Amino acid sequence: MKKKQGIIPTIQPKQKKKVSRKQSTFNGRIKKIERLKKQVLEAREALEAGRSKVAQELEPVANKYNDIRFSLVKVLDKAYSLKFFRRREKEKINDMILTLTSELIKSMHNEELFEIHNRHIDIVNEAEDMTDEERAWEDEQVEEMSKEMLKEFVKDMMGVDIDVDDIDMNNPEEEFDKLRQKIEQKQFEQAEEEAKKQKNKKKTKAQQKREEKKKAEEKMIGQTSRKIYTQLAKMLHPDYAKDEEEKEWKTEAMKEVTEAYQKDDFFTLLRLQLQYFEKAEGDLNELTDEQLKYYNKILLEQVRELEREYYDLTAWGPTGRFYQQYCGASGDRNIKREVQSYKNAVGEIETEIKIFSEKKGLRNYLKGYEIEDFFPFDMDFFDF
Repeated sequence: MKKKQGIIPTIQPKQKKKVSRKQSTFNGRIKKIERLKKQVLEAREALEAGRSKVAQELEPVANKYNDIRFSLVKVLDKAYSLKFFRRREKEKINDMILTLTSELIKSMHNEELFEIHNRHIDIVNEAEDMTDEERAWEDEQVEEMSKEMLKEFVKDMMGVDIDVDDIDMNNPEEEFDKLRQKIEQKQFEQAEEEAKKQKNKKKTKAQQKREEKKKAEEKMIGQTSRKIYTQLAKMLHPDYAKDEEEKEWKTEAMKEVTEAYQKDDFFTLLRLQLQYFEKAEGDLNELTDEQLKYYNKILLEQVRELEREYYDLTAWGPTGRFYQQYCGASGDRNIKREVQSYKNAVGEIETEIKIFSEKKGLRNYLKGYEIEDFFPFDMDFFDF
């Protein structure tokens, strides 16, 4: 048994005879799977390279940016305690501190930062002269409003009603996966419910016939993959090796075969069949139309699965957003742009620290500072 490298399991025309329509479909799907596998592999490699580049080039300067902003928070916190500033000026300083700390808490875990943030939240609450019950009621109203808006958004965009009571609206990035799982679970339940309704409907003889045919096809599809796997397992089992060298390569080959079967990777099973056998039982050129029909159905499902995998890697959710932003040539440009932006911002904040460290400098800045109205709902949460 000789191993052949670089095998692509396509059907080749014999002499002047052209490939049939089913054979052409088979070849087309095989080539598409090969292309998609390459794209998935390249996407995974690009993600790994992007993560490495972000860790090496972007994260250090982003951390420096957060550190310098925290230094600015401490300068403002110190200024707030000075009797030099009037009540309205202190309100503005407090607002500046809360704006900064609210952003920093998302990316920094620092006890001093939490203490400053909570202390200035208390200052706002005391200024509003609210009781604990009133503050709790207001927080509850804000939470309910945010969740109601989230629920309506998901219903409009995804077509499902979900329970959002356990979604933490203060940490949308951390809650993204939970929200996605809820949406997918609800979509699955709706699909199941619809399937049950269809099942309970009185079926015509034609519908019953189609269902029986579908079940028979599903059985044949399962047997098709199983037959190839059984054949490979029998021929490649290490216990039947003649010597240690053959046992070694058969052991590795069986790992590859088993992995492909467990992943329903029919393409790889076909490739391995041709790779390890000089003359495989059921040569691709000798497949009947009936066999090709089942082969083509299996390959189509594998095409769809690879397309979903590629979409998840490059276009959906946090992984897809990361891929679009930091991978490939455009990713390199974005990283360089963000690095430069962080460096510029660090320089600007260093200047602000110098200005705000002087009481008169901070007072002059506060003259043009406006306290913005608070809106609790972060629409970035819905970046699907």
